[in-house]
Amino acid sequence: MDSEEYVDYYLLLGVASDADNKVIRTAYRQKSLKVHPDRNPDNPEAANLFHELSVAHDILSDPIKRESYDRIFKARQARAERFKALDSKRKGLAEDLEAREKAYNTAKREEREEVRREKAELERLKQEGERLRKAKEQKQDEDIKAQEAVRQQQAEKERAAQNTLNPLDTTVRLKWQRKQHPALELDKDAIVAKLPVKHSSVESIIISGKMSANPKLKAGTALVELKTLTAAVTLVEGSGKDNLEGIEVTWAGGSEPEVVKQAREREKPSLATNGNAPASNKRSVSNTPEPAPISYKLPKLDENGILSKMRARERERERLEEEIRRQDAEAEQQE
Repeated sequence: MDSEEYVDYYLLLGVASDADNKVIRTAYRQKSLKVHPDRNPDNPEAANLFHELSVAHDILSDPIKRESYDRIFKARQARAERFKALDSKRKGLAEDLEAREKAYNTAKREEREEVRREKAELERLKQEGERLRKAKEQKQDEDIKAQEAVRQQQAEKERAAQNTLNPLDTTVRLKWQRKQHPALELDKDAIVAKLPVKHSSVESIIISGKMSANPKLKAGTALVELKTLTAAVTLVEGSGKDNLEGIEVTWAGGSEPEVVKQAREREKPSLATNGNAPASNKRSVSNTPEPAPISYKLPKLDENGILSKMRARERERERLEEEIRRQDAEAEQQE
């Protein structure tokens, strides 16, 4: 208490130095009610005075604290009396020394408080960093789970799509000008060589017999059955381009299979992230990597189904031959 600013608590409460606890308590209640912060919300000094009154009451109401305070109180009174007897020079020196001592103690307290604040701030930053790290890890885990759920949903849709495929979904119709590609109507290998897919992806090729029967037909046609839906999509999207220049490729069924439409719908969100995605088949110039194409393979039959598959394929070929003859007849009528 010597090193801190001295406060006369007896004077603050307005009681004598030999007042008993009852007098001290009464004085504290009267004065504290007047300066209570709730009654003086706009007076910051009232809160400070209320705090000092509380400290005074706490010290003077406790016999041990009061005894300690009284010793200091009497010592200060005695020193005050001695100061009165000192001449002005010695009094000035003593006051200067006391001021220096007080300033030193104040500086040390402020230094300790600054160190405490720095440690508290470092701890706060550490906890905040840990919180952000955990939040990031949780977000990554949630993203991974969400992506896995999407992949599972897509896999389910693909399996469902595979079960609904029929030969027409993987069959395309080729149409070309006979003068431009005369070799195509004579040799299936020539057709295979033109296709921008692996030769092993081709299941069968049916060339229209209408051309040999009618040399005046300007256009040649053929049906190509692929083993995978991906290969069929590749041919349709490559219609008239590169090796297929002058060769029109369309779906044998007359429209795009439902499973292909569903696949395009799933790709729309990823295209949207690249800005205003074009409606055509042009590749995006964005740096964002495009999703890998989804391969739809026809379901494999077990050994017990081989015979039924061969019979079904023979019936399908007959139907396709009938279809190409019908289309040739329509083309001949239009010409």
